[in-house]
Amino acid sequence: MRAHGWSRDMSDVKELEAQNPGLDPRFLFVNHGYNLRPMEISGALGLRQLDRVDQMNAARNQNRAVVAEAIRAHPGYSQQFELIGATDGCSAAWFGFVFVLHEKYAALRSAFAAHLEAHGVQNRPIISGNFAGQPALRAIGLGHIRTTDFPEAEQIGQRGLFIGLRVTPMPKETVHDLVEKLLGFDFREPVLPGGKPQLDASDRTTQQDVVLVTGGTG
Repeated sequence: MRAHGWSRDMSDVKELEAQNPGLDPRFLFVNHGYNLRPMEISGALGLRQLDRVDQMNAARNQNRAVVAEAIRAHPGYSQQFELIGATDGCSAAWFGFVFVLHEKYAALRSAFAAHLEAHGVQNRPIISGNFAGQPALRAIGLGHIRTTDFPEAEQIGQRGLFIGLRVTPMPKETVHDLVEKLLGFDFREPVLPGGKPQLDASDRTTQQDVVLVTGGTG
């Protein structure tokens, strides 16, 4: 029994990653997910946070707006990735800053994520990507489900990332630093032998050895 069915800290984690090279190894789910966390303690903390939930959501939404505005205003931004907004008629509380790479840069997603990690910007797949590709489904008899059955989720999984948003206003210096790191990546169309650009957005990401640490402050 493992919390969320994650492969983290398993003795054969490298073997599991090698068996699933198309999945982000930071979020590899291999079995049933049992939430064995101390829920009473979490509940007690959560009740106290409810007193300031509106304040926290307002700060996150403001942070998201400020970062998005700074990216769009940056001279180096040329639609390398799309900034995902809320559905019409919905009011979002932005837990994370969500973006999806342009199709022609899909094969660079793993390298882009590693670039951000190397520069101190923790990131993760949007939710868990296309869960139909996770080996956990085979463990519970649902191995017949294919990733191609969910093409939109597959695109989000192969091209999307999100960065946690803090629950306090981001200083201008922090916003500037984040935007510079996001746009400091070398966005070049990957080239295959023979000089042809690799534009196939269905390509799976490659392995990367990085660690993601998340917390209540985003």
